[in-house]
Amino acid sequence: MTHLADGVMSFSLRRLADELGMDRDALRKRIAAYGVKPAARRAGHPVYRLRDVIPALYARPDDSGEDGHLDPLKMTPTDRKAHYQAENERLRFLAECGQLVLAPQAKDELAFVAKTVSRFHRTLADTFERDTRCPPEYTEALERLVRRLGEDLAAAIGDFEAGEDDDVRIRS
Repeated sequence: MTHLADGVMSFSLRRLADELGMDRDALRKRIAAYGVKPAARRAGHPVYRLRDVIPALYARPDDSGEDGHLDPLKMTPTDRKAHYQAENERLRFLAECGQLVLAPQAKDELAFVAKTVSRFHRTLADTFERDTRCPPEYTEALERLVRRLGEDLAAAIGDFEAGEDDDVRIRS
């Protein structure tokens, strides 16, 4: 141990490794990766301030991806396992609370709504013509609009079933 001019304690790499119970090469790599500069030199060897070395020892590798979200592929195996276990527990909790709609349930609800809307649209033009006694060209225009709406609805359902919207469905 050496005291620098400002009274701060500094240690050689060997002394730090002995005190911390670490391999000297592993400690050297951590210090270099974190960019810790030697505080001084003693007998030609670098000495480091303890307060500069400690953050390098506790720094974790960056687990986030390019978008800033956690990337499990960049995690250590134990961290990845903990991440997935926690995520499974979160999803199980949301399902138990009724806030998470599972895919089969969402498809069943979507099918029910689509059938109800489709049934209404199939009879809309006839009901409109019968109740309002309007000219046939109005009924034909309404049928074209209903057909276009039905096609848009079918396309939207196809996109949903194809999985183009990958967001988790959470009820508000």
